[in-house]
Amino acid sequence: MMVVSAFSMTIYKMSTVFETKVLLITGCRDQSMWYSKYVGHYVPLLDDGNDTEFKSLEPSGYINFVLRKDCMIIDSSDSNIKFYGSQYV
Repeated sequence: MMVVSAFSMTIYKMSTVFETKVLLITGCRDQSMWYSKYVGHYVPLLDDGNDTEFKSLEPSGYINFVLRKDCMIIDSSDSNIKFYGSQYV
């Protein structure tokens, strides 16, 4: 019997559905947002979310959201994309 965790399913979904799309954090006015220190860096895109935010993944593995006004979707087939800046290579 194969056991699949929610985290591994998230990674599977990210790698299959959105394998060529990532989020580029372009700004963040609210310094309490988890991604405020990643302005100018890429974060994973897990899902289109809703009208105001995208579903993403924090470096610690938690699923969280990025406001649409604070990012842009980047089409990239580059497997060398470094998420969260160089400290997480």
